[in-house]
Amino acid sequence: MEAVLGFFASAFISAMVTKLVDKGLTFFPSSSHRRQKLDELNRLLPTIQSLLTAAERRQTHHFTPEHQVLLTRLKDAIYSADDVLDDFECMHRERHLERQSGKFKLFRRDTDVDMLEKTVDDIESVVKDFIHMFDFLNGSEPEHGDQDTRETSSLLPLAGVFGREGEVRQILEMLERGENFRYRSGFGVLPIVGTAGVGKTTLAQLIYNHEFVEREFPMRIWVYVSDEFNVRKLTVKMIQRALDGEQSLPRKDYDSLEDAHADLVRLLTGKRFMLVLDDVWEEIYSENWDNLCKPFKFAAKRSVVLLTSQIWSVAKRIHTMGWVTLSGLDMDDYWRLFKHCAFGGDDPAEHSNLGKNIGETSKAVKEMSRLEEIAWEIAGRMDGSPLAAKLLGSVLRRNKDEGYWNRILQSDLWSVDKRDKNTIFPSLWLSYKYLDGQLKHCFVYCAAFPQGYIFEKDKLVQMWVAQGFIPPSGVERREDVGNRCFEELIDRSFFQPVWNDKYMMHSLIRELAQSIGSNEFFTFTDRLWGIPSRAARHITVRTDDLLQLKHALANNDIYLKHLRTVLFFGGYKDSHLFRELLDSIFQKVKSIRVLDLSQTCMTELPSSINNLKHLRYLDLCGNRVRSLPEGLCSLYHLQVLNVKWCPLQQLPEKMNRLINLRHICADIVTISRISQILKLTNLQELENFPAGKSNDLNALACMTELRGVLHIADLHLVKVGEAKEGILEKLKHLTSLWLSWDSEGRGIRQVDDAQTTLDEEVLQCLQPHDNLKELRIDSYVGLRSPTWMLTNNRLSNVRSMYLIGCVNWQHLPPLELLPELEILEIKGMHALEKVSSQSLSHDSVKKGFPRLKKLSIDDLPNLKEWTGVEDGQFFPCLCELVVRNCPTLERFPYIPQLENVILENVGLVSLTAFFNPCCPEVSLPESSSSNSKGNPLALPTISSMYISKCPNLRFLGESLNQLFLPRLFELEIRNCPQLCLLPDLPPTLTKLIIEDAGLEELPTVWNEGLTDDFEVVGTGSFLPTLSTLYISSCPKLSTLSIGLFRQQRLLRCLGKLSLRNCENLKSDLAKGFRALTALKELTIFDCPKLLISHFYVSLKAIEISECFITQGAWSDDQNPILQAIETVKIIGCPHANFDEDRKLNPVDSFKHLTSVDRLYLVNTSVLTLDLFTKLRSLRILDIDSCQGFLTNRLQLLHFSKLQHLSIRNCKELPHLPEDLNTLKPLIELCIENCPLITSLPQNGLPPYLERLSIHGCNPLLKERCLDDNRDLPKISHIPSICIEGELLPSGGVSRHPRLISFVWRTKVSGT
Repeated sequence: MEAVLGFFASAFISAMVTKLVDKGLTFFPSSSHRRQKLDELNRLLPTIQSLLTAAERRQTHHFTPEHQVLLTRLKDAIYSADDVLDDFECMHRERHLERQSGKFKLFRRDTDVDMLEKTVDDIESVVKDFIHMFDFLNGSEPEHGDQDTRETSSLLPLAGVFGREGEVRQILEMLERGENFRYRSGFGVLPIVGTAGVGKTTLAQLIYNHEFVEREFPMRIWVYVSDEFNVRKLTVKMIQRALDGEQSLPRKDYDSLEDAHADLVRLLTGKRFMLVLDDVWEEIYSENWDNLCKPFKFAAKRSVVLLTSQIWSVAKRIHTMGWVTLSGLDMDDYWRLFKHCAFGGDDPAEHSNLGKNIGETSKAVKEMSRLEEIAWEIAGRMDGSPLAAKLLGSVLRRNKDEGYWNRILQSDLWSVDKRDKNTIFPSLWLSYKYLDGQLKHCFVYCAAFPQGYIFEKDKLVQMWVAQGFIPPSGVERREDVGNRCFEELIDRSFFQPVWNDKYMMHSLIRELAQSIGSNEFFTFTDRLWGIPSRAARHITVRTDDLLQLKHALANNDIYLKHLRTVLFFGGYKDSHLFRELLDSIFQKVKSIRVLDLSQTCMTELPSSINNLKHLRYLDLCGNRVRSLPEGLCSLYHLQVLNVKWCPLQQLPEKMNRLINLRHICADIVTISRISQILKLTNLQELENFPAGKSNDLNALACMTELRGVLHIADLHLVKVGEAKEGILEKLKHLTSLWLSWDSEGRGIRQVDDAQTTLDEEVLQCLQPHDNLKELRIDSYVGLRSPTWMLTNNRLSNVRSMYLIGCVNWQHLPPLELLPELEILEIKGMHALEKVSSQSLSHDSVKKGFPRLKKLSIDDLPNLKEWTGVEDGQFFPCLCELVVRNCPTLERFPYIPQLENVILENVGLVSLTAFFNPCCPEVSLPESSSSNSKGNPLALPTISSMYISKCPNLRFLGESLNQLFLPRLFELEIRNCPQLCLLPDLPPTLTKLIIEDAGLEELPTVWNEGLTDDFEVVGTGSFLPTLSTLYISSCPKLSTLSIGLFRQQRLLRCLGKLSLRNCENLKSDLAKGFRALTALKELTIFDCPKLLISHFYVSLKAIEISECFITQGAWSDDQNPILQAIETVKIIGCPHANFDEDRKLNPVDSFKHLTSVDRLYLVNTSVLTLDLFTKLRSLRILDIDSCQGFLTNRLQLLHFSKLQHLSIRNCKELPHLPEDLNTLKPLIELCIENCPLITSLPQNGLPPYLERLSIHGCNPLLKERCLDDNRDLPKISHIPSICIEGELLPSGGVSRHPRLISFVWRTKVSGT
């Protein structure tokens, strides 16, 4: 299907004609004939707009070639008029600057007038022809308009998923029980294939986020591929995703695939991974695929690559596990999805047009049932495509009129031949058809961006504004209108959210945009070097071949002179050649509005940039440019300049001439170099403003259009008397203000009284507008609050406040009166000793901090108390409290709705004393209030409590049952050595961690009168929920028979148990841990008196160090107890096989551990390999510092499934086992710090070994491994060999191999 009207919309034409008329009317005298022409043009504007709107709703085959030619003439005339008006404005600006004094007359030469008059004549002529030729469209179709007005990620759609249960079960079955050899022995490849929009990505997201996958695949990586299968770029993406996207890690440039592979190998080694390669758009050649997969062989077995693609040949070529073919949803699931999209997820009856009279009800119900019938018919025409359902459903949802839905149902677009592979879904065309003109123009412009491009909302909106798609309205800011357009396109499913204001466009929707604007967009790629059409207005460059590009552009000058957009996507290391290419473009292509040169590695911007008089958007982000040419300052129309992450050393002197600049993105140092920045009065955003130096702080008073975030830094450089009051009062669009006296993080400022007074004066002058939402004050050293903080009306809309490093500030302003404050953070206010709320005593409501949800205070060493008023209500909405490094703080107001609390390095003695001063009377359950002393404390909503480094804390409640926490889920107490007693804990508890405490016995769970399905007052019904118990460094704890372990039935959910460093702890439980029926992971470290006996069969992993294991722990009456255990780690444990007190015989019951997959032994002096020869399922064996473990030369034959063997720090081991070569499944062998080993076994190494690492061993071993006549033939078959930190080149059998430095990850990770 061809373009409807090309890349054009009535809204843009109307805006341009209106602009031409408005400008012309100001230029020409009212009596001139030229003025009369403009009046006539203005009168014809409604007719033009009506005909264009009707034409846009017609398919191309309704128009003759003559119609198409006329449409092209109209577009050319409008574009030319836009350029002429720009030129006039530029000339006006230049002459104004040249002649600052005297009266200036705009038109001094007849040529100026002739140019404008010719433009008016051209448009008048083509408009009259257009009206005459397109008159047949008058009244042909009503205007509907808007009645109501893709990089993918692993996140699931917010609206949920309909159907696909069968496909999910099929794939999970393959992953869990698949017997494919390549999958079992290494990694599998499973493609998901289907047509565009059928839901391949959604299915991959369902699998990726399934609990089975999260549990079984420790490393999950999601990579969006799109239409460029570049091995190096994809490998870099994998590395970035494997690092979990940590922003703190520096972005690393990989100049070679080898470097990227080395890092990916380090991340994947020994780990089971799932890699999703989403949306593969091109054929994958075997060489590229093999190169991509090389690092995967270092990972654990049963890893998987999940790939989605529309190309069947890709699936057939690379699959190893078969493939999943995805077709449209079945009608039941599709109807549920489409009804959700069309009716907004509600019952259709809710959208009926019910009249005011009850008698009209039956009629409305009948109407609504008809809507469902229409929706059912439409759904049946869309081939089960989820994407089509979202798009067309959003169109229907905006207008519940039956006639409107019928017109869509009866549209002739449904009649296109669906067998044509080049046909766009009719539902997509209909979704586009019912956009208004402005949205159409904005949407089609997205065809300029490559498949898979990540759209940033602000950036795209700025481009729309630069192109004139969002004309000035005089009421709303253009960016606000653009944002609204963007949000509507999201709502209509034209964009898909990815993360944090990042969006993608589905490939099928992008095809729609390209189809509509095909002749005005052109892309240069490595595979496409055609000639742009004469109508081309927007080009995209996606090739690194500069010579070929330069040649192509040189031969197509005539086709490029009208370009309005140039986007570069590539890194050009030959900066000199790239500069020459840009210079040639700037000399010839002078109508450019948008120029994106970001991340192109350029070092210099050509001075010919001054030819681009129409340029409005210039992005140089991420380049190596150190200076900007002076000619840049003549770009009068420039609106956006992005020089982020450019090492600029200097700026042109006349930057302040860019008076139309609306957005400048730069670091604080670059901003400081703009002289007289106050002249840039149209700036909309200025993230950083450095005070002092060349910038006058008072200049901000003129920049009234600033909005969003403003950081005023270096306020310590402001001199006495420089700042004037009311600087920020007129900046009503600011939402966030950061005032910083120490932007470089120099720490606490050493200041005198004069500096203190100056800081107070400066802060007083920086009173913000009362629209402000967020305020941050950093490193202020004044003693007092400014007067504007003492009255709540000036900060009445502030929702977040941060007071950081204000070391001398002695008294907080009355923040409790701020009606909208939700987040408050106070840090480093060393002079603050007390916070009181006496201001509430004059308030009849008496609610302090009425909406505060999060309070964080830190580093207040002298704060002793924070008090409210006795009859006032404090913190009624506070959910989260964080108090750190307040060692003298002992009192705090009671918080009725507290959910999460963190207390670290606080001076509290008990929670009841800490929160009780303002605590109202509470009524506790009878069992909880008995024998209580003092006032009880109830925190009925608290779910998480973390207490650490509180040396004075002795009790949570001053008596055993004085504290009532009925909804507590997590309790963590660390480094409180005086804590000797815990109250009864609620049965809601899921996680309990106690470390470094003085407890003599474990707490109990409050269970007075509870049955299996017990109910706590005010909390509803609960079953036992404790799943994690961690006890560490409690030297006074000596028994398990008191407390939790006596309440066996309340530990049914305990899955993880860790007991560490409890030197006096003994096991005095008659049945041991047998009652812990859900226990899966057990860790016992350094509990030398603890006797382990009796486990339940549920245990899967055990890690023990320096403790006893009795025979009864492993087996009971010859029946194996730990038959399900998969991981065993033993550290030390000199008594691991006997108990001196009970005189037990040595254990041979390790033979019962038939399911062990991973065995780690560290410094076990009495265990030998003979005890483990029955471990037929062993896959990973890690031996560390076990001197007598390997006693015989022939011991490994029994381990028929062993894949990873690591032998480290066995300094008395004289040789490797001779039967090592019998381990055919072995793929990795690591030998480290074994100095007596001088040679490899006589029989050689396993035949399928893939990785060998030798480090810290006898020098003779390395020498023999590099000798052709000794051990080198034994290792020549191994693909990857690392000896003493150096990587032997693959197949390195030469006598003098060149060793490459390589950092090898020698420790095998458990998977």
